[in-house]
Amino acid sequence: MVLSGLRFPPVYEPMRVFIEKTTQVELNERWLSRLAKRVLVAEETGSCDLTVVLVDNAYIRTLNRRWRKRNAPTDVLSFSMIMGPDAAYNYGVLGDVYISIEKAREQAREYGVTFEEEIARLVVHGVLHLAGYDHEKPGEARRMRSREEAFLHSLPHPKRKECKA
Repeated sequence: MVLSGLRFPPVYEPMRVFIEKTTQVELNERWLSRLAKRVLVAEETGSCDLTVVLVDNAYIRTLNRRWRKRNAPTDVLSFSMIMGPDAAYNYGVLGDVYISIEKAREQAREYGVTFEEEIARLVVHGVLHLAGYDHEKPGEARRMRSREEAFLHSLPHPKRKECKA
């Protein structure tokens, strides 16, 4: 299937996406998992596992302080298991994407989108980082943002559930 210039081949196992929550939130987890899988397949990451962890600001702030030396909460952090000193020991695990539910709610209000849409954007953003995209330089940022937008505009919207955190 081709949508907006993106090629989406069927998703085959053993690619698995796990959704974990350290904070109370109701979301369509199956849809989030399918979204992440579509990005993984389109970016040709191969058969791998990925975990999306939904956390609060305190949790993500701790991670941000430890790994990026920034003592503030952020919206999304990605931790690759295929890059770095332990890459040889990843056993088919691409990495983890941590998303702050509180930051997602704030940003949804700020950007005028639904909470689900902002969570979807953060999932795509985090998975693209694991696929090798970055936004430190202007050209890289434009390329990554363009790819994010292409995924978000070409995927079906989740069946709405009332979200309570």
